[in-house]
Amino acid sequence: MKRFLLSLSVVAFLQADVHAQVYGNPLYTWDFANGIPAGWEQGVISANNTAYWEYRGPNTTPNNTVGGRGSCAALAQPISSPTADNGFVIFDSNYWDNDSLGCNLQDVGTGPDPGPHQAWLITNPIDLSSAIGAVLTFQQQFRHYTSTTKVQISVDGGTTWTDILNNPSTESAQSQWASVNISTFTQGESNVRFKFIFNGLYYWWILDDITVYVPNPNDIQLLTVKYTNHQGIGSSLPYNDMAYDQYPLVMIPPFNFKATAQNIGANQQTGVSLNTKIIKNNTTQVYNNNTSAIVMASGQSNTFSVAPAYTPPAQVGDYEIFYTINQTQVDDNLLNNKDSLDYTIATYTYARDEGPMENAFVPAASYQDYIFEAGNYFQSRNWGRICHSIGVGIAEGTQPGAQIKGVIYKDDLETIWAETDVYTVNYADINEVGEERIVNIPLIDDLFLFTDSIYLVMVQQVDAQQPLAIARSGDAPEEMSILRYPEINALFYFLKTPVVRMNIFAQADIPGCTDVNAMNYTAGNSINDGTCLYPGCANENADNFNPSANFDNGTCLLGGCNDPLADNYDPLATYNNNTCQYIGCTDPIASNYDPIAIDDDGSCLYEYAVFTTNITGGCAPLVVNITNQTDLSPNGICLFTVNGDVISTDCTEEFTYTFNYSGNYDLTYTYVLNGETTTATINIDVLPSASISGLVYNNINHTVSCTSCTGSSYQWLLDDVQISGAIANSINTFIDGTYQNGYYQLQAFSSNGCNATSNEIFVLQPYYTLSANNGCTPWEVTLNNLTDPVDGLICTLNFGDGTLIGNPAETVTHLYTEGGNYSITLQCGNSNGAGNYNTAVSVDETTLPIVQQNGDVVECTNCAELLAVMWNINGTIFTGNGPYPAESGSYIVSGTNVNGCLGTTEIVVNDVHEINVVPFRIFPNPTSDNIFIENGVNTSYTIAIADAVGNVVESRNVMHTTRYSLDLSHLAAGSYTVVITEGATSYHTKLIVVN
Repeated sequence: MKRFLLSLSVVAFLQADVHAQVYGNPLYTWDFANGIPAGWEQGVISANNTAYWEYRGPNTTPNNTVGGRGSCAALAQPISSPTADNGFVIFDSNYWDNDSLGCNLQDVGTGPDPGPHQAWLITNPIDLSSAIGAVLTFQQQFRHYTSTTKVQISVDGGTTWTDILNNPSTESAQSQWASVNISTFTQGESNVRFKFIFNGLYYWWILDDITVYVPNPNDIQLLTVKYTNHQGIGSSLPYNDMAYDQYPLVMIPPFNFKATAQNIGANQQTGVSLNTKIIKNNTTQVYNNNTSAIVMASGQSNTFSVAPAYTPPAQVGDYEIFYTINQTQVDDNLLNNKDSLDYTIATYTYARDEGPMENAFVPAASYQDYIFEAGNYFQSRNWGRICHSIGVGIAEGTQPGAQIKGVIYKDDLETIWAETDVYTVNYADINEVGEERIVNIPLIDDLFLFTDSIYLVMVQQVDAQQPLAIARSGDAPEEMSILRYPEINALFYFLKTPVVRMNIFAQADIPGCTDVNAMNYTAGNSINDGTCLYPGCANENADNFNPSANFDNGTCLLGGCNDPLADNYDPLATYNNNTCQYIGCTDPIASNYDPIAIDDDGSCLYEYAVFTTNITGGCAPLVVNITNQTDLSPNGICLFTVNGDVISTDCTEEFTYTFNYSGNYDLTYTYVLNGETTTATINIDVLPSASISGLVYNNINHTVSCTSCTGSSYQWLLDDVQISGAIANSINTFIDGTYQNGYYQLQAFSSNGCNATSNEIFVLQPYYTLSANNGCTPWEVTLNNLTDPVDGLICTLNFGDGTLIGNPAETVTHLYTEGGNYSITLQCGNSNGAGNYNTAVSVDETTLPIVQQNGDVVECTNCAELLAVMWNINGTIFTGNGPYPAESGSYIVSGTNVNGCLGTTEIVVNDVHEINVVPFRIFPNPTSDNIFIENGVNTSYTIAIADAVGNVVESRNVMHTTRYSLDLSHLAAGSYTVVITEGATSYHTKLIVVN
């Protein structure tokens, strides 16, 4: 007996796993649009050292529609990553070791470069020295046999390498994100490289969309959630404490809520806790609990466990568990902080599947001659319960009348603990996608259950020649759902859970049909076990379909053509509804005349030259389908000519001919048999057509034009939709406020109604508007991103001063702190094309006045360099360069430089004496009219005011007053000296007069 290498495989891939994506600003991205990037290195150690990583692109052989291609690649699919359409890379160990023979151990080592293989792929160096943090993320698909896959990092040019990520499981989804925070390795590093290593024998590793990004500042991601302590296939008790979708009332275990979260942001997060809630029937909260709060460093992962365990009450209903990670900081991405699971408390159902059918399992062609059995492992959580029956979901593709039986094995897959009688599948049992019809088949003898015993519950095909399909629903834990072909000892594991269930009751229950209206009602049953049968027509296409029927009793009335001689004979029709069709040759002189035919199908054949064409006229180039209706003899000679020129000498039943140019043509058919010649002619009129030679896009004026077109009118299409009013042979792509991206196509129409359609041209033109094109430092510019979105769009915004933003939002603000001329560039692309949009901006330097207090004055040391200066001193406005006397309060100085940029500086002056020594105070200073002299001790004094050259221009004797007013409005603007004499003491200060 062969041992199959696929025995540890799965039947089908999951479609996607999106646990990790780009949560921040991307710095480097490799999507393999142009193959393995230049500067990357790869190598291999193997038998011949020729097995390498391969690039699969749209134009390679094989191309990107092919995944693994070795001997065990029957289930292989290409990766379904976001940019898989432009290519990916793969190391295909299975192919290199065994490229074509059987998937078994005896053929290992028969390929072009036998394994084991150690194959690596190394990126070019990247500079992360200025990044505040970094995360590596990528899309992958892997499958291990005796192999491992991992990623390493180097920051010293490849001299030393450190492991940063390992793939521990057997197999991934068809497309799966993998992510690792590398901030601790990359701080200040300018020579960072990554090494992707496949090590071992068989299967493959596919990579795409490798990205290094700066993480969001505050971002915690919920990675996994669960409500059991299930440890999986590698543990000592692999089948214990699995999560089930439905629990019977008599077997509800305690729940242990857990969640793993990772701080994928750049900052430390505080007050991090897990909240768990349970909502019953979408309305009622039945549970709410929080874990204690912790602090999580950047990159740290933590598993949160809710204590104590929670045992749900025995109340039938649908329940949903909501998990939320909370923290003190405001999370930058709240969407990845939440997750949920659900379960049901049912009357008797113990189920691992998710209920409604998602897809069907049908044996592969190579296994269809062998009976199969499919099912799931179950753990009994209580002693003394009984399993009375098994529930099975039968899928479309099953032949009604096929026979099945249920078998419950011990976990050794050999010891049989219980069986059902053989059950014949009824038409009403069969599910389509989205349906949940369950066939409950009683065991011959009820099975007494023991606590923590493991039971493998299987549905078994009785006859391999009777097609049988089993419904599947929900993801299966690794190696927990079994597919087996007992006759050939072949074992596989499902990734989608087969709908095979246990029905569990209390020992005192008497399960059975309790409905007196059912055909199989039995008196004395104490609990309904779901086996009640309601006969009727279960075919929804029948005239007398009964939606309540779950057992088709053969009474369906189906109208249709029940005449076996008719062309539309329906073997399922139970009565003739006069829709029979009899199609064939109705011409009695034809050699294949059909006497029962009513509708002629054009198939008549004659013993002389007869032919037809699908059309006799049209626009050039005109493709004509020619049907030869001669009853051809092996001795016959055929000749087809156009205006005398031979186009065919083959006696074929059908062929085509293209008339490339306008004109009138005689298409003549000559047939010669036994010396007798017959001919037939059809005239073909070919009209001149419009023409289009090609489209070009001008990214300067943003127009799509036809390089050479002829036509009387035109119409443009964008993504197969007509553009209203676009009737010239060129079009500006600026429509409705932005440049419209997509596939442009031109239709040209001639006056005779003929038209031509160009090939498509893809236009991707980014576009934005700015709040202004110039400013003064510090200048904040606002950018509105108006780029028309298309599938797979990836954009980078470059402000020209070293600031890059990946996939910018609709509105972006940026602060320029240094003057200069910059170009703001928005680059966007997807797998179909790329484009950019540039705007030049100028930023002028702003001169800030340098203002300082110097003794009794406040002065501006650089105001002489400015064109205009304004002082705001405690709310009073002055012009001029200063200086001005120092007084307590605010000095705001604004100055305009030669660039027209206005700079403002403010200083606050505290505790200033307006005159040299108390007890005198003079204010305001400067003044345009009056000044006030305050004398705190009410003495007599004289005041004299002298101009800049010492001439006294004003004097007064002041007698015993605390405030004295002096009008100086008659003085010219300028600087004066105030002298106050009190007895033998004089006080001096500067005074500024302004007009």
